[in-house]
Amino acid sequence: MMEIKGLHSAGAAVSDVDVAPLSNEPIAEEASAESRSSQSTTEFGPLFDSRVAEQLRNRWLEIQSCFVDDPNISLKDADELIIHMIENIITTLSEKRMTIEDQWQRDDQVSTEDLRLTLKNYRSFFNRLLALEYE
Repeated sequence: MMEIKGLHSAGAAVSDVDVAPLSNEPIAEEASAESRSSQSTTEFGPLFDSRVAEQLRNRWLEIQSCFVDDPNISLKDADELIIHMIENIITTLSEKRMTIEDQWQRDDQVSTEDLRLTLKNYRSFFNRLLALEYE
């Protein structure tokens, strides 16, 4: 069974799968209002970097190829892979939310402009969550 690096949960088949975090670039306190206005929203990227996505795809192909020989094991492994991916997506999104929260809760001296930009970051995050799709 192939091991993939970086998933947070301990699972036999996928206990070591890396998950690419979303960009955690907070708005710099010392940045001027002009440079901050160019950072109007937080950048989002894929939930898994390309290397990890390839590892996950390879693991999926391995699971599929085992189906003929042992369907029950294949289904168990598929379920574990999906569970670990979901757990890591939740962790990644929670960390991103905390990063945005830190932008406005860092102290009592947050400017109105910083608050406006942070709300724009929340809006981008909200829209990304709404855009998630499944069958």
